[in-house]
Amino acid sequence: MIHLEEHREVGDGVRKAEQLAQAHAEYCQQAMEDVDGARLLRDAGQELISSQDVELTASLLPKCDELDRMADALSGALERRSQVLRLSKDMHQQIHAANNWCHRGVELLTTIPYDCTAGNAASALTTVDKYIEEGESLKLDIFNNEPNLNKLIMLTTTETSTLLAQVAERIDDMRHLSIYRRDALQKMALREIRKPPVQIVSPEKLQCSNGDQCCTTISTTTINRNSSPTSPNKVSF
Repeated sequence: MIHLEEHREVGDGVRKAEQLAQAHAEYCQQAMEDVDGARLLRDAGQELISSQDVELTASLLPKCDELDRMADALSGALERRSQVLRLSKDMHQQIHAANNWCHRGVELLTTIPYDCTAGNAASALTTVDKYIEEGESLKLDIFNNEPNLNKLIMLTTTETSTLLAQVAERIDDMRHLSIYRRDALQKMALREIRKPPVQIVSPEKLQCSNGDQCCTTISTTTINRNSSPTSPNKVSF
């Protein structure tokens, strides 16, 4: 138990958590030998108690109970330590995945222009939707929602709670930015669809003087009523 009190580190990353878990597994093999020995001694004492010797029963029963309690306490502490280290590894894996997701999101959003054609907007919209969907697989919330004893042990023995809060805030910011950009892309993709159709207008036809028929051509012959005769009249003498 003293060893467990002195070794409470849970690691600051996946690799460190794996190393601590390996070291703890080796310690468990040695410690469980003591647990098994204590339980064997308890069983031997219970056999003596079953002989119905009153004097032996009065002295052995408390010792057997103490051995049983100590064996269970050490076994439980070893298992809790194992679970905490597994939880630490899982948590750091999720943090690593969340950081990668946020980094990819920054690169994605910076490469999408703020104004683009409807076709490019539709293509970018598909990419952003896929990115948002991938973010739904992040499971950082499981470390804060309904924490059990092992989670509380880990959160109170390290600065993990602060780290989780920072990563969760970063994820929330990226989700809001991605959704905002997705809405903008949806509007750009629909812009071409909502664009009013071009109306074809036929050339206007000229009306003839009689008002009954349409004239498409104008006569090239005009009459100049103010002009004089082309040749003078002959004068008789």
